[in-house]
Amino acid sequence: MTETSTDLQAAEPAVDSDAGGEQSANGRADGLRGSVGSYLGGGQGLGGSTESDSDSGAAGGRDSVEPGSGRHRGSALHSGEGQGLGGSAESDSDSGAAGGRDLGDSDSGRCSALHPGDTVLVTGASGLVGRVVVPCLAEAGFRVIATGRHRFDSPAADRVVLGDPRDPQWVESAVCGTANGQPVDGIVHLAAIPSPGGHPDPEIFATNTQGAFTILDAAARLGVRVAAVASSFSAYGYPWAGRRWSPPYVPIDEAQPAIPIDSYGLSKTVVEQVCAYADRRWGLPVVAFRMPFVGRGDHLAAWLKRSAADPEAMAQELWAWIDTRDVGRAIIQALTVGLEGYHLLNIAAPDTTVEVPTRELIKRYHPTTQIIGEFPGCASVVDCHQARRVLGFEARYSWRDGSALVV
Repeated sequence: MTETSTDLQAAEPAVDSDAGGEQSANGRADGLRGSVGSYLGGGQGLGGSTESDSDSGAAGGRDSVEPGSGRHRGSALHSGEGQGLGGSAESDSDSGAAGGRDLGDSDSGRCSALHPGDTVLVTGASGLVGRVVVPCLAEAGFRVIATGRHRFDSPAADRVVLGDPRDPQWVESAVCGTANGQPVDGIVHLAAIPSPGGHPDPEIFATNTQGAFTILDAAARLGVRVAAVASSFSAYGYPWAGRRWSPPYVPIDEAQPAIPIDSYGLSKTVVEQVCAYADRRWGLPVVAFRMPFVGRGDHLAAWLKRSAADPEAMAQELWAWIDTRDVGRAIIQALTVGLEGYHLLNIAAPDTTVEVPTRELIKRYHPTTQIIGEFPGCASVVDCHQARRVLGFEARYSWRDGSALVV
């Protein structure tokens, strides 16, 4: 099975390997390094983050609708408190905005852990990652509202809703799309333009940031309990740099500065700030995932073949990857673990896409990068310690034992 990328799609881009300016290792932030899942399938293409609103077949699901603009308001919303990784702050307790379910009188905010029977809204559900997340959520016992911009099939969803995540009236109607008109319990936001190049830079930036703001602001105001959002490894700046752009140190953790020089990576850093805002202002627990290349099966096999043939071509990718099913597992964990605050988390496989030892790759293609720690064998350059600490996440699929190549 061949899979391609979708972020209005979650795979990471390939970038040309032309040599260019290199970044000094002196900027390392010392002391800041980070010390009920269903298996999900899917895939990502060479172009970059998750989910695509592609035009696929007739509208599906148990109930396909195009909602109107009616708004559903409930009792006053209490802001939550709590800070997560990457900078969530205390709540604006004087917000007083109306909306959503009654969250009670506790200053600690909402009860974020979801359980079977709860309703989850998935944006970008027509993308290749979204098409897998939806049935896995359903298999785990969740009711799913699948959304996209174009008609598509989603047999596992309870409803399919068509609309634009940048439209505030549509978003509020979709968020309050449960049978009793109450807000959904959780949001999985995958919708975005997936890479630079296919659209004008202003369109990429505006679409990705406006969509994230509109979805998360409405979700938070209306009382949604938790959100998981697709960010991207591209936020660090390396994959789409268009020249050799080296990290100051490896492994790359969430404390490393985000220095994108393309519109897509920049949009993802702003999306992450929107996630932090939703927690800061409204008390919405949010996890934003920075993911490298995502794939499985034939799509992953093609990527591995390309990596083996020319490791230098993958130097800006830093040979990082993750199986789509592991992305799905991380999303489910984010929804069910019971979080407070905003958390920015790397997730990746524990190894690289090539057989060349990692230390050798870094010394050869990123000679200014400081190597911290042992880096045995083909260990990944992506530090996932915080995902293990916060979610208990461990990638499970490997191309080396063949499990990632079987669909």
